[in-house]
Amino acid sequence: MNSGTIFAIKIGIATAIVISVIFLLKRYRRKAALSLEESLKVPVGIALAEQVASCLKAGSEIAHNHRDSCGMGLCFIEEKYVYGPVYDGDFLWPGGQGNTLAFSSEKDFVLWLATQSDRTFGAETSTQSMTRARLTAAVEHCSLNQNERA
Repeated sequence: MNSGTIFAIKIGIATAIVISVIFLLKRYRRKAALSLEESLKVPVGIALAEQVASCLKAGSEIAHNHRDSCGMGLCFIEEKYVYGPVYDGDFLWPGGQGNTLAFSSEKDFVLWLATQSDRTFGAETSTQSMTRARLTAAVEHCSLNQNERA
């Protein structure tokens, strides 16, 4: 074999390797996208919802605290579990902006929260939405630091 033939073989092998890597990356990306899509649909569940309710009733709030709009938050105020807008770190309660939900019963709040998911909370469109991860972190924080904002 001459050097031209050896070079052509090496180019052919390198091309096959590159094509294989591209195929595997595309396959991985499709699976990762599907995983993300599926994870957005996973509901909070009863266990986490009950833990969140306990934290809120103990005085914790789940809300961002910064200037201007802080997205949506959760708190227990005036004997109600409230999911509503937060502005400048404060809940817009009573009233809100028409998208405030208030639950007089812990059972009703837990049942509602248990069925929510990152998608229903709007996590795809806002970085300040409620998420399962944020709720889980808040419950962990609450167990260590009662009566603080999570």
